[in-house]
Amino acid sequence: MRVLSPIFAFVIWVLAFVVGAALIAGAIYPSLCYETLPRFLQDYGMQRSCRAAAAIAGVALVLIVVSRVALIVSKQESRGRYVSFSSPRGTTSVSVDTIEAFLARGCSTLPEVKRLTTLVTPVEDRKTITVDVTASVYHGQNVPQLGERIRQHLIESAQELLGLEEMGDVNVTIREVEPAEH
Repeated sequence: MRVLSPIFAFVIWVLAFVVGAALIAGAIYPSLCYETLPRFLQDYGMQRSCRAAAAIAGVALVLIVVSRVALIVSKQESRGRYVSFSSPRGTTSVSVDTIEAFLARGCSTLPEVKRLTTLVTPVEDRKTITVDVTASVYHGQNVPQLGERIRQHLIESAQELLGLEEMGDVNVTIREVEPAEH
């Protein structure tokens, strides 16, 4: 029954979209579907007010379907934006946005870093993360060594916050080297 329900819902939404599109097309180009309608609908469909009502109903149906699809997509995207940890007594989920903000704040303590952005991606098992970092740093630093310091700092911060035993990749990109501030 659970498999049938999403399929049934999908068919209904597609049908609603097609009916809405047909109403719009029939209102704009009545000759497209005029001949396929029963005689009483042909007479009724000739009236301009009826075509306007059909167009409005069609637009409403299409907008309802599109907004429903957008809602489903946004729910699926937000569902993937958590890292979850299970224990015998339940599950704890941490927002990826929270992790990103924490890691960026933690690296702001490094004096060599001017600006830093993080992108955290949960690994498929949702128990591990990968981190992509883009940084602007001050001139006068050995860039490969600084990249390694940033990486190590991020790994330690993530392990402290989340209690991770293992981390996925931590990729550091130095986007800009800027003059040191005086």
